[in-house]
Amino acid sequence: MKFNCVFTEFLSKKIMFDEFGKWDEARFKKNQRHPMLVWNNVQLFSDSVTNYVVATYGGGEEDHKIYSSVMVLDENGKDLLAVNSKLRNEITEYFTELIRNNDENKKEFYSIYWRTVDPKFYRKYILGN
Repeated sequence: MKFNCVFTEFLSKKIMFDEFGKWDEARFKKNQRHPMLVWNNVQLFSDSVTNYVVATYGGGEEDHKIYSSVMVLDENGKDLLAVNSKLRNEITEYFTELIRNNDENKKEFYSIYWRTVDPKFYRKYILGN
């Protein structure tokens, strides 16, 4: 699921961090600066015992077509945002609300993200060293 016209490509990563803490994996694609962040065993809905895999990614800040995306898989790797998925609407509404209610004052994600993903950038631009 791709959210266009967002303020930052990091938005889906940040809202997941704000809700579920630090990601479990950072997967880099070839020649990409920013990784896909993956959370395993996430319980998206409080009334559910099912856990999901959620992956987040974003891009476009260089060409001003900014997007932030989310993928949700079940324990068998089935895409739950596929057209025929029974949970597609519920998941779409869930992430739409998280984005709509994002607290821009929460900044912890950015510090942890840069410290983990690009320590040189973190030291130079975040810490000013």
